[in-house]
Amino acid sequence: MKHQITNHSSVNENPKQPILENLITNFSNERFDHVFEEVNKLLSDYPKSFKLWNILGAINTQMNKIQDAMQCYEKTIELRPDYAEAHNNLGNLLKTEGQNEKAIISYEKALEIKPELYEATYNLGVIFQERENYVLAIKNYLKVLDINPIHRDTLVNLGDVFRQQQMFDESLGVLEKAEKLYPDYAEIKNNLGLTFRDQGDLVKAIGSYKEAILLNINYAEAYNNLGIVFRDQGDLKKAVINYEKAIEINPKFAEAYANISKIKKYEKNDIQFDQMEKIYSTGILKEKEVSVLAFALGKAYGDIGDNKKAFSFLKEGNALRKKLLNYNISEDQLLFSQIKTSFELINEFQINITGKELTTVPIFILGMPRSGTTLVEQIISCHSKVSGAGELEFCSQYGLPLIRGNIKLNEESLKRFRVQYLDELKKLSDGKPFVTDKMPSNFRHIGLIKTAFPEAKIIHVNRDPKAVCWSNFKLNFVSRGLGFTFDLKDLVEYHRLYNDLMNFWKEQYGNFIYQLDYEELTNNQEEETRKLIEYTGLPWEDACLSPEKNKRSVMTASTQQVRKKVYKGSSEEWKKFEKLLNGAFNELTR
Repeated sequence: MKHQITNHSSVNENPKQPILENLITNFSNERFDHVFEEVNKLLSDYPKSFKLWNILGAINTQMNKIQDAMQCYEKTIELRPDYAEAHNNLGNLLKTEGQNEKAIISYEKALEIKPELYEATYNLGVIFQERENYVLAIKNYLKVLDINPIHRDTLVNLGDVFRQQQMFDESLGVLEKAEKLYPDYAEIKNNLGLTFRDQGDLVKAIGSYKEAILLNINYAEAYNNLGIVFRDQGDLKKAVINYEKAIEINPKFAEAYANISKIKKYEKNDIQFDQMEKIYSTGILKEKEVSVLAFALGKAYGDIGDNKKAFSFLKEGNALRKKLLNYNISEDQLLFSQIKTSFELINEFQINITGKELTTVPIFILGMPRSGTTLVEQIISCHSKVSGAGELEFCSQYGLPLIRGNIKLNEESLKRFRVQYLDELKKLSDGKPFVTDKMPSNFRHIGLIKTAFPEAKIIHVNRDPKAVCWSNFKLNFVSRGLGFTFDLKDLVEYHRLYNDLMNFWKEQYGNFIYQLDYEELTNNQEEETRKLIEYTGLPWEDACLSPEKNKRSVMTASTQQVRKKVYKGSSEEWKKFEKLLNGAFNELTR
């Protein structure tokens, strides 16, 4: 984040131009001590020089004297309120200090004065991206590119935001443009790897991460991302090697510790346990890193049987994550209300399906997150006629605008939803006639699904609600759409909303939705699996009884569990923490 010391035309309060230019040259050459001394001398003669105060702010920033730097920029603005660069520089400091609301005000003030100051627009984009407000992030990044089409960091970030929105073609288009402009910039290769991974092309993802590492041998994030792909593939040994390499490069890399914690079972004398505690206690981590590390420490303490400390860390990690997301359960309460209201309209339209029979039939596997949808997908995708596509965002991407009323609901818009979804699904079919979409939250879209895809199969996975809610609470999910998981009260309320909606769908559709009990599946695997495959209309194949042998990549929190044989008892773990929950789950019903 550069602090600007742009040299504007001189005024009487400022030193002469050659003096200012000399200061800027020395600053560019990183002679900060020298410039600091010279500026302070000059200020005795030019105490009202907004340019000198701005330069002094930039030097203090480089010397990590944050409060002094802020005072310098505030003095600059006091002397020259219309100095856009100083407002932008102050915004940068405020952002560094975690004061994002104040930073936004400073950036917006800078742009009000000087709309072409694209650095401030870029900085706004970064804040919105960090907040996962991708619509505003994209809007600001595109504004930057209107002014400077080859701004490297904007291209890199925009490509990543498109990826996070599952706009993969757009992501690759932007990143490949950036790659041509900046072939030796490792971060572009890394972000290409992220997009390939999210597309499910793990071979290309590995290639991109390795290219990034060749360009920057100390690129900790690329090693960490490489570890994630190996974990997706089930190669846990290679995953750990790469996570540990990331930590070797950056011993304070919270995410890498967290990734290792998902794989290993800790013992009291584990060196990484000790490292995590030391880093956690330093007090120098950002809130996001503290949250990530708190989840990892919660897992570690749980492994060694110290449930009280485990619960304490999990509570802190969840509380911080909720704060950072600025999540409120009222968001989901409103959405569930809109779902029922929109259904009255959806139900009026019966799409006339004409033409050829579907060549790619969707199988929706849905329910609460952590209810067992990944296991069910592994079972079904063992079948030779089924391609497992994982958690797809397409129902939300194309369906939520209809539900929220952003797109008018009519037969034409519903047909468009059908076409858009099926076009995306076909790309993931690998030539097979059935494709699974195991996005759990698709339970919200059953009305849309039934209307738009009468040929589809819907499998609702139902699991002990206390087991589900605990399993959600102990995990640090990346998606903002799972904001309800970071608070016990929110989890219980969301489960109530889910339960109510599922009962609503049962009244509407009855046996169209297949009800699968997770505990029954684990207790009576063969019997339940045979009934499940019979529901799909597929001929029986013995491979469906060995989901642990399924070699497909799994990119969910259940990646390790599904590589084991189906086992019983996982729904009992929450009971270890029952006393610490203080009755939080008492209201949960199935």
